[in-house]
Amino acid sequence: MSKRLLAGFALAASVSPVLAADCTALVKSIGNSGSLSMVTLNNRNVASYFTSALVYARPIKTPVGGRPARLMTPHGDGIDNPGIGPQLFSDRRAASQPFDINKPDSLGVEITDTSPVVVTITLQSWGNGKATFTPACEDGGFLRGVSPDVLYLMRLSK
Repeated sequence: MSKRLLAGFALAASVSPVLAADCTALVKSIGNSGSLSMVTLNNRNVASYFTSALVYARPIKTPVGGRPARLMTPHGDGIDNPGIGPQLFSDRRAASQPFDINKPDSLGVEITDTSPVVVTITLQSWGNGKATFTPACEDGGFLRGVSPDVLYLMRLSK
């Protein structure tokens, strides 16, 4: 893994959450469609990369609650399930090349536009397990978050 990538993770992890902004304005600024790039680093020093389009899903109101408006990876059902895309990993190699495109996991992403913003990662390759976190936002469209054993760094753009 490159020193630049590790330095970026160290910087993202070291920024105080108190200084970080709420992500609601950023998520709402994307509008009806945008894109997401995400890198992760887990507690076993394995990095991953994921990129996808994002589409707007309207809020769903029911007598017992419903779901907030959100951005999600496309090609899902647009109601409860995000679309699925490939996530590549540094420990999966093609010869000496990391991030083998023939050995991806499949995941989907949802990002609510509520305050606070909530990110849900659906791990289709792992029985549709979910990782959920409330991210902090940084200048430049960056979101960062932590689940028990993974650091997430995302960038949203129109």
